[in-house]
Amino acid sequence: MNRLCIYSHDVALILGISLKSAQKKLRKIRLRYHKHKEQCISIDEFCEFTGLPPYRVYSEINKLESYKSTPQNSPSPNHKLQTINHKQQTHN
Repeated sequence: MNRLCIYSHDVALILGISLKSAQKKLRKIRLRYHKHKEQCISIDEFCEFTGLPPYRVYSEINKLESYKSTPQNSPSPNHKLQTINHKQQTHN
């Protein structure tokens, strides 16, 4: 499922800036679009503000989302057990 909102961690990764700078950028966008602190910034608003092509931003966010959800990016619950078993087998 594609997201409609963009968050500071997305902005930081897409623009290659620090999280603090990304938060400042989103504050500027909120001011421009007269949004309150609790309202989200749409990806389209972000693109209009930065001049980035929306298809590229959507593509990058989808890459980030798919990276987060892949099983190889988080250790399995049995990871420690597998490591211990491997160590025991090599010592025997």
